[in-house]
Amino acid sequence: AVVSTQSGHYAGEMLIALTAALSGYSCDKESLWSQHARESNILSHMSDPYYRAMFKFLTADRSTDNAAKAYRDILDDKQLLLEDRVAFACRCLPDAQLGEVLRSTTLREAHE
Repeated sequence: AVVSTQSGHYAGEMLIALTAALSGYSCDKESLWSQHARESNILSHMSDPYYRAMFKFLTADRSTDNAAKAYRDILDDKQLLLEDRVAFACRCLPDAQLGEVLRSTTLREAHE
């Protein structure tokens, strides 16, 4: 479930716009949706870090063998709860990259 950190009427309007935007999603990176999502500045208008993370996930360049690099913006987003970033890493990264990401995240969080 998506939890909005926004409140009131604006949050309702944002959810409607987000639903409309996501409904056109296609995993084809050459689709009109993908091109528009990459080229527009839609992320700069999203104040909710979880909405941004959804769009970053859908538009990430998965053609690389380095999933950690493809998802770096999500994994390093301090506006997302640490447990959510760790859960995302556990679900989306291959085992070979997961250990390194968890180690670096642990070190970084311990020093902040």
